[in-house]
Amino acid sequence: MYQTTKKTRWTIATTIVVLSTFLLCARSFSQETAESTQKGSQQREQLRYQKDDIEKGIEQLHNEIISKAKLTKDSFVQLKADTLAFSKRMDTLLDSDDGKRIACDPELLSTYNHLCNEPAITETDVATYLDRSSALLERVKIAEGHSEAKYLPTKETRYEIENLYAWGNDRSKRLKSQRDTLERIIERAPRDISLDTLPTLKKKLQELNAQGSIMHGVASNQAQLLTKERVQEILTHAYELKELEWALAEQKRLLEEARSENLRKETEMEIALTQLNSEWQNKLALAQNTFDEKMSELKRQLQDAQMTRKETESRFQIDMGVRQDTMTVEQMEAEAKSLEVRRLLTPFISKGCWQPCQSFHTSQPMPMSLNRMGAYQALKYDKNDAKYLNYLLGLGISPYNDRPHWTYPPHINRCSPQQKAEIVAAQKYLIRLGPTMVRLGMLSE
Repeated sequence: MYQTTKKTRWTIATTIVVLSTFLLCARSFSQETAESTQKGSQQREQLRYQKDDIEKGIEQLHNEIISKAKLTKDSFVQLKADTLAFSKRMDTLLDSDDGKRIACDPELLSTYNHLCNEPAITETDVATYLDRSSALLERVKIAEGHSEAKYLPTKETRYEIENLYAWGNDRSKRLKSQRDTLERIIERAPRDISLDTLPTLKKKLQELNAQGSIMHGVASNQAQLLTKERVQEILTHAYELKELEWALAEQKRLLEEARSENLRKETEMEIALTQLNSEWQNKLALAQNTFDEKMSELKRQLQDAQMTRKETESRFQIDMGVRQDTMTVEQMEAEAKSLEVRRLLTPFISKGCWQPCQSFHTSQPMPMSLNRMGAYQALKYDKNDAKYLNYLLGLGISPYNDRPHWTYPPHINRCSPQQKAEIVAAQKYLIRLGPTMVRLGMLSE
């Protein structure tokens, strides 16, 4: 019986130990799981912020590419209109009086013929490039208006937009130069001639082109008479030119690759700068919040200090009996002129040239200034702190004060109780009767 009870107790104790160990392990596992979950949430939040910054950078670059594509298309639309207007202007001169005047001058006629044979751009070319710019614009506007689409056009597309814009800009400048040239030859054409018997510009151009055909035939016959050695020399020169063209094409290819690489690096740098700017904005906002909290705390402390000062001053006024409604003006003036007050305040109501808190002496002797004694903090009463009494004692025995001095020791703690009581009474008189004594001329303001 005893052995059975002992065994039962041992079994119960073992069970309690096992359960306690299990509970401790379960609690530790729960804490670790909570910490892992929190850390994972923080990492996911950080990744989400980084993803948003990258998507904003991509969206900004995508909008810039769309703007450049729109600008390119608009420039070709304007170039097409300018080309049609210039072609129409050239055609109107063929049968007009201005055309006859141009035809009279061989130099002007040659210039006009050159404009016809070497146009800055043809209507076919401008139409072709306008179609290409429109197709490019549609290609880069696939995701416009859909915020969920975050991508950039390929580098080939971006490079093609840059090339189209540069080509159109160059042709616009050439067309403007030819238009200016045409206006100049119209202005330079002779005016003081009869136009009735003159041929039209169209007819003169036909004659000029016919002469050119004849000269071209003569040149062809002369070319056929060249020797075999001359032909070989021309072929050799042509081969050298071809090699130069191949070298130029290779240089152009390398330049395009370098330009594409620079474009890729610029894109990566812009994305990185966008991300860095976002991080600094977050840090700045956090610093601003901290600063605002500190400033709020300082303002609260300042308000508490001001409230405490006001309460202290109120209690001080009550303790000192400064309420003027308890005494008449005549009573205060009489007290100010009393022998006791005049005896205690002799170092202050006597006339002298020195004033506290002033680095120079006055030219005329006068009593000590009540405001300057206040600035020196000699008129503050604090029953728990004797430093203000020391300030007043210092004024009364100062070697700079050229008025009669007190004969008290240089520190309040070394004064006898009677002497200390007299200094306290002098301070009370100055606080309570100071404005009245200024009015009576016993103290300067």
